[in-house]
Amino acid sequence: MSNLLQLTPVSCALPQGETRLVTLAATPDGHLYVAEEPTVSLHIAVSCLVQPAAGDRVRVIADGNAYWVLDLLLCADPGRALAIQTAHDSLHIDASTLTLRAQQTMTLEAPALSLISRTGNWIAERLNQIAEKVQVRCKSSERLVSEIESIEAGHISHTAKTSYRIDGELTSLNGRTVLKIDGGQVHVG
Repeated sequence: MSNLLQLTPVSCALPQGETRLVTLAATPDGHLYVAEEPTVSLHIAVSCLVQPAAGDRVRVIADGNAYWVLDLLLCADPGRALAIQTAHDSLHIDASTLTLRAQQTMTLEAPALSLISRTGNWIAERLNQIAEKVQVRCKSSERLVSEIESIEAGHISHTAKTSYRIDGELTSLNGRTVLKIDGGQVHVG
């Protein structure tokens, strides 16, 4: 995505390498330019990760026949969502500790998402999972439910290689049409 204004290049009013504060404007098709010098080309520097918009106050540096936006200083619309964009294929953030915090909602959206960690905790008052298929592989699994666990399925198949145990103070097995118990030995009572 290029924010370069496609006009005949005109030299900047600023000497080469000098910086100043300017207000940005945009053409009807969204290309940004310096409001005070609409005929000068404008580029967004890689270091300016927060994408500026029309009306914003920015710091620019003169580079020949163009200005480069270095920083976004004041957002004209404080209600707009700030966008971090890069023309590179990826963006990496490395730190010993990283915290992302939102007062209301946080959304992670991607065609593919990987979470890789040695340990992980999900803590929530309510957790909803919706998926076409859920597959879990682990060495051992334990689930503690203090009140009710309910499973509704078209078919349920449990297989244990060595032993399978159902235990409860009151236990009920109910087959509406057939209840089959099959074993080399069947002990009742």
